[in-house]
Amino acid sequence: MSSTNRKARGDRDYVTRKAGRKWAVRFQYPEALRESAMDLYGVDRWPPEKQISLDTHDELEARRRAMPHISAHLDLLAYHHARNSDEHMADLAYEYEMAPDTQDRKADGTLIVASAATITTINPDKRIESRPNAKRPILRYSQNGLMHPAIKDAVAARKKLEGIRYQDPDQDIIEHYLDRRFGVRDQNGKRPKPDKGDVALVRYVLKQWKERSEGKLLKDASRNEVAAFIKEEINRRSEEERPLHGLERTKKMVKLLIAAINENRRDAENTKFEGNPWADPDWTHYTADYVPTRKAVPFTEEEIRHIKANKEMFSREEFMMIAMHCAMSVRPVGLCSIIRDEWVEEDEYDADAKLVASHRTRCVFIEKDKDPHYGRRRLPIPDCLLKADWLDGTPLLPERISSKLFTTDEAKLNLAINQKLKALGFNSAEGKRLYSGRHRARQRLNSCRDNDVRRYIMGHAHERRDAHDEYGGYRAYEVKPWIDIIRF
Repeated sequence: MSSTNRKARGDRDYVTRKAGRKWAVRFQYPEALRESAMDLYGVDRWPPEKQISLDTHDELEARRRAMPHISAHLDLLAYHHARNSDEHMADLAYEYEMAPDTQDRKADGTLIVASAATITTINPDKRIESRPNAKRPILRYSQNGLMHPAIKDAVAARKKLEGIRYQDPDQDIIEHYLDRRFGVRDQNGKRPKPDKGDVALVRYVLKQWKERSEGKLLKDASRNEVAAFIKEEINRRSEEERPLHGLERTKKMVKLLIAAINENRRDAENTKFEGNPWADPDWTHYTADYVPTRKAVPFTEEEIRHIKANKEMFSREEFMMIAMHCAMSVRPVGLCSIIRDEWVEEDEYDADAKLVASHRTRCVFIEKDKDPHYGRRRLPIPDCLLKADWLDGTPLLPERISSKLFTTDEAKLNLAINQKLKALGFNSAEGKRLYSGRHRARQRLNSCRDNDVRRYIMGHAHERRDAHDEYGGYRAYEVKPWIDIIRF
């Protein structure tokens, strides 16, 4: 609703701007209201007026950003009326922004931990950020109080604000849909209904769309952009090991996104969608020429030499991904989780506890792999990678790894590499793609008679999950000879 219509109705409108400037939210505080504000928030001063920039020229976006400020102001007005009434209208309590001694792990791996004093965010690249765990005053209204117009306004604004938790309005839409479908998460982050992976999948599709569209809102997508996105996702997922996986998985995630948008459109007063550009995609358009991709088949040694001879076709990061994937057998998602390395010093003893040799081995740490059944592990870096160089003669691997080794998203790297392999003559329909390097590694590890060591290197947990409970699992010098035989 426009500000003009609001004023015509006689409603208070806190959102304002001067011609040519960004929108702002503005509140005025008469003396009596200032006294209530100081009492409510426990401060000694309160200004007669506050104006907060909303940092946008778009009125709809400005009104969305203004909602938390307006809700807080209406809470103050409700408290003011309850405080100055002769009748008992409300009790005052305080609520933390995040319950102390709880934690929440996001889909991207970010861990948020709360104490009574602070909220600490640990990002996937191990950056740590802290902010105060603010206590928000909560008014618990009596039945009599809920009849007062000011308190009714405050309660309505608070309910409207419940879904506004993220800076990105599209993430609001997704999280609100998940709460409605699977139930609101408890303090341990668990939902009451099983989601069968749908929660992660719908968050994944939003993340992929934002990255490929450079942050475009879902409502602003054109039909052509949606079609291109779907086609690209099918092609990327078709590079996985299972035939038809790309098509069926893409169908499911797009249907989840459509459902989330339709859920938002039902709120006719607040939705920003005039239609749903994601609805009713023509799947026959994608399936008419679709040929199921063969399961990846191993690279031959001649093909490995062909890739190395044409490394100028790839970016440094792409070639490093190929080299590490082929030489260490680690899945791309595992390689993208590497954020540190370490020189491991170990002593080797014989059966009589006599020192045989001392070993010093450079290792990397796989922080995560395909799913929880494929655990964190420490792997030695093979000699072929330690000696590998780039086009300019510098070592391919950095001298030290203390942050994310790969800065490009795993999906984008995978897609770019497979496109360039295709340009070099590798046919994905015949099963030749990046994953062929892992299958070659599996072949070369056949000579390793210790099945547990082979599974440890490959990240095959099966029933031996104890090998992956924590970093290590095996001494680095025991694993090193076997990982060296893979070569690149």
